[in-house]
Amino acid sequence: MGKIHLFLLVAFMFMFCTSCIEFERQDLWFRYDQKSDVLRIFSLYKGIFAEGEEFDGTEKQELSSVMVGGRTFFFSNWITEYHASKFKEMLDELSSNVKDEQEIAADYDKSAKAIPLEEYRKNWLAAKESCSGLLKLLLDNVSIQNGKFFIKEEGKLSGWQFVEIKNASELAKASNRAINQTMGILPDVDKLTELSPESIALWLKAGKENHQWLSFENGVLIVRIPLSQDDFVKFKHAKGREIASSQKESEGLGKLGSILESDWWVGWRNDEAVFNIGFSSQEFNHLGMPVFSGYKPNVIEWVKSEYGLLEQQPDIKTLRENFLKSGSVPDEVVTPLIPERR
Repeated sequence: MGKIHLFLLVAFMFMFCTSCIEFERQDLWFRYDQKSDVLRIFSLYKGIFAEGEEFDGTEKQELSSVMVGGRTFFFSNWITEYHASKFKEMLDELSSNVKDEQEIAADYDKSAKAIPLEEYRKNWLAAKESCSGLLKLLLDNVSIQNGKFFIKEEGKLSGWQFVEIKNASELAKASNRAINQTMGILPDVDKLTELSPESIALWLKAGKENHQWLSFENGVLIVRIPLSQDDFVKFKHAKGREIASSQKESEGLGKLGSILESDWWVGWRNDEAVFNIGFSSQEFNHLGMPVFSGYKPNVIEWVKSEYGLLEQQPDIKTLRENFLKSGSVPDEVVTPLIPERR
């Protein structure tokens, strides 16, 4: 698989895969400080449990990978996942010049050959550089601290994470460059998604026009995805049914907006799905959603023996607001990074 294909495929994988470790509910509170260009996210996981009856090796490995550091989830990856060690592997792959020329030739042969090979080669190398630059920025500017596990009043295992993203607007710009340049050289972008030909054409057109997929405007994160109106409607209903199914509830939930309790707005206009994440009028913004039903207390004893539990339920509101305002995290509520086990 080519380097550029690897970058996009892993990105899509993070957006649509799910995990073995599950949680009943996740709540995110976030604040973008425009002056310092820092986005802070406080993530609370309520009712953490393992998918099967037993807490097996795979699930222990997955939870351990979080405790090593550099990994966080956004609604069990229904939005996306940040995984630093995977990004480092991708960066190493992109940094290698081995087989570049063979991959360029192979991709060009699969393309429509609308431009000369030398121009395609130049675009391919520029896309590779943009993808590498984005990964470097992510690894340099995203930090994740794991809060200590605790038991909520109803006796369910819960946990939290403190996520800080520096140079957030620069990361948005780097993301736009990487996406646009990659769209311009992929010969088979239509095979990466189930989108209609109309939406694929909009994506490719957007890549040529330096589309702003991500931007911060008045302190609000704006996501603009070129999409036909039919695909937008299908997306909303499909995501709603997927989430409802995981909760073992009625498909009548149907629409994503009826499930995700949040400070956001989503709509379609001018051939774009537009997501406004947060409102500029609020100091703190919130996204919350029930994720999985069927909680089982099958992780508590292992977590207690491996990482320990807070003796008392923490003052979540105070900790959350102090972190979102200043980045302050008391040492006594943080789990030290655990060395990765080989």
